[in-house]
Amino acid sequence: MNKLHEALDDLTTYVPEHVQMDAGEAWRSGRRRRTRRHAGNVAAVVAVLALLAGAVVLPRVVEPPPAGNGDGGGVTSYPTRIGHQWFVGDLPDRPGPVAALIQRGPTWEVVSPTGHRWMLIEEDDADLSPALSPDGTTLVWLDRSPRELVIHDLVTGEEIRLGGWRDPNEPITGNYYLSTQHPHFWSPDGSKLLLAASPVVGHDFEGRVVVDVATGALTEVPVEYWIAGWYDDDSLVSVRVPRNDLVRVKLVGLDGRVEREVDLRLARRISNAFLGQWGAAYSPETDELLVVDRGRRSGVHRLPLTAGTEARSFDVEAVDETCAPGWAGDEPYVTRYQGSNALPYLVDPGAERFLVTVEQQLESRCLIWAADALGGSPNESLFGTSNAWWAWYWRELLIGAALAIAFGTAVLWWRRRPREPKYADE
Repeated sequence: MNKLHEALDDLTTYVPEHVQMDAGEAWRSGRRRRTRRHAGNVAAVVAVLALLAGAVVLPRVVEPPPAGNGDGGGVTSYPTRIGHQWFVGDLPDRPGPVAALIQRGPTWEVVSPTGHRWMLIEEDDADLSPALSPDGTTLVWLDRSPRELVIHDLVTGEEIRLGGWRDPNEPITGNYYLSTQHPHFWSPDGSKLLLAASPVVGHDFEGRVVVDVATGALTEVPVEYWIAGWYDDDSLVSVRVPRNDLVRVKLVGLDGRVEREVDLRLARRISNAFLGQWGAAYSPETDELLVVDRGRRSGVHRLPLTAGTEARSFDVEAVDETCAPGWAGDEPYVTRYQGSNALPYLVDPGAERFLVTVEQQLESRCLIWAADALGGSPNESLFGTSNAWWAWYWRELLIGAALAIAFGTAVLWWRRRPREPKYADE
């Protein structure tokens, strides 16, 4: 008992500073401690919300930095998801190399390698007839006011404008008529663009027009049949189907001279010998021709120009015949619908899959790709090519959950906060 008495005597004699003998002062001291603790909690919540905003909100509205490798190189990857964006701004003068163009109704948008989108022009116009260079650094389109062909360098911001293009809504004007219902083709080195253009009445010429994107110089090229692309930097591939089991290919120089002609046998007959402007695509990388059957069966034919290599044919359902086929590296693709979106689809048996998925609300039509983008690596997403609604809005769901937790915490604190006692005057 003596030791206990001594301890109690020490406690009453040597009172610690944080012990308040005055009950009112003790209450106020405790309230200050609680206030500091709540302030720390609020600061933590604010910090978490700031981090969420940086990871969730900013990617929806802020333009990404220029793509590429920083030494003037082109695009090397493509997005696997193109989805919701709160604000789609105008295309900047120098966005850097881009991956694709996407058509949404009457408008065209430019897509970065990560899936960020910009509006090509403010006015709705499906007749822009745009083309994107293989390395994603040069964008060409037809401006309607004034009616000029625009060659825009996406890295330097420099621009060349070429006049002399006929307006179909006006009396015959200009030197050339540019068809917006035909694809354009880039040379493998990206220095020249074959336009689906022909001189207006008065020119004794039938063929296409090649534009030098560095100088804007135009060259008339007499070429027959449907165009499937460039064989090399100085010659074109033209194609026709004289019979439903045969494809005739001509390699034509820019002077119109036929350098080579070859007949390719199909592995099976096609149901429609009318090839059309969207029916073929040549790959200089594999020296193969991709032909799409526009008939009932939607067959796809892979035809090598190299002798001794076997042709292959296979069925693909629901092919969109108004979008051009193409090549993703050494793999052929066509355009198929996934819901309301027309998307590139790999067609080789055993490797069939969509290359990219687009949010259904965007209702995209044709996509025009930079060849080097599809030949590069995909920018993979956590959700892959899932089209579930939560896979598109997971950022917004995280913000909503964080705000709900913060609001619930605030309400709980308000309801449980201690009340300051009222002391009667003594």
